[in-house]
Amino acid sequence: MVVSKNEFLDRLYSFHGGKIALTGEYTKITDKMMFVCLVCGHQWLARASAVASASQRQGCPICKLNKLRDCFKLNIEEVRRNIDAKGCKLLSTDYVNAHTALKIQCNCGNIFSMTYNNFQSGQGCPKCSWERANKSKAKSMSEIISMLTEDNLELICFPNGYYNRRSLMQTKCKKGHIVERSLASYYLHRGCPECTSERMSELFRGENSPSWKGGITSIEFFLRNRLTQWKNDSKKFCNYRCIFTGDRFGAIHHLYSFNLIVSEAMENISLDVRDQVSLYSNEELESLEQEVLRLHYEYPMGVCLRDDIHDLFHSLYGKGDNTPEQFDEFKSRWYFGEFKNKIAS
Repeated sequence: MVVSKNEFLDRLYSFHGGKIALTGEYTKITDKMMFVCLVCGHQWLARASAVASASQRQGCPICKLNKLRDCFKLNIEEVRRNIDAKGCKLLSTDYVNAHTALKIQCNCGNIFSMTYNNFQSGQGCPKCSWERANKSKAKSMSEIISMLTEDNLELICFPNGYYNRRSLMQTKCKKGHIVERSLASYYLHRGCPECTSERMSELFRGENSPSWKGGITSIEFFLRNRLTQWKNDSKKFCNYRCIFTGDRFGAIHHLYSFNLIVSEAMENISLDVRDQVSLYSNEELESLEQEVLRLHYEYPMGVCLRDDIHDLFHSLYGKGDNTPEQFDEFKSRWYFGEFKNKIAS
């Protein structure tokens, strides 16, 4: 059937209410032509008979997709109800999508940022998670004293006045070395680290030095190279940008320190520390790798930071034994403008 240009344009207007227009030349109803949506501006190629026929009336594919998304998109009230049902309170007033961070308050009083997807997957309040982890792995003071005695160490004090896995502990060895470190770090590296360093320095001299033989690959270095999926998920979580400036990032910062995660993983699977990765069996390495990766998803995701901001954080809080509480404090200091003269804009 022959359809004139005017008849075709009349059909197009009648079927789509003036929301779609023909951008190219009209030839015949069975040909493909270019159309433009006057609502969203999208242009696409389609057969004229499909766009302007009583049976098909194909419209703008982008508008159709957006309409489908809207059908399945949660509104903020639904999100609020779901968060309330888990004992938390939604503080954000806008909801964009499941991958955009929301401000949430736990019934413990802690305020944190998390995407709706991560919250629904069971991550929940980071503070409560840390407390549960500490409680589940807590040792009594008598157990700690017994471990120190076995390692010929004397407990001086807990500088913070309390003890848990992340508490700082001061110890003294028989040689008089006074060391301050977290309990978790001690569980991973038993004994006096100063004495260990001296023994290693004496052992690896001259032709026995690590540089001569290619070095000793530490278990932590080995495990860092097994975090590709977690790093990719952390990048996605931060939209591939530094969370402070929106610039390209250079580092993925562990909110809960990597050495603490490794310490916990080794304790969970009852694995001791050995000088070389080659001293572990393939089964032990596989179990350790899986446990370390599992714990990475139990604790908060990593955050993308510009290199200079990452370096500033560690210059203030040190490297290793870092906690999310430190980062929250760092964020507050950042947003109050404390580092304006230290960091390039």
